[in-house]
Amino acid sequence: MNVTVKSDLGFAPHVEFDLLADSLAVDLPIYFVADDKDGIIGGLRFGYLTEGDEFKFGIFVGKSFSLFK
Repeated sequence: MNVTVKSDLGFAPHVEFDLLADSLAVDLPIYFVADDKDGIIGGLRFGYLTEGDEFKFGIFVGKSFSLFK
């Protein structure tokens, strides 16, 4: 398997606001590992939740897929 770290980064920011709890959640996954042959993807994920003033950090690895080929 040949996995390379690409110079092109991918971002997928996500923001949610809960009106009932009056809280804000922000999630920012950063994609920087991609394997074109096997479809392996990976990166870092940062998150923040105002309720409880929580900060999260994680590493993710997955496999890309396509519904249409």
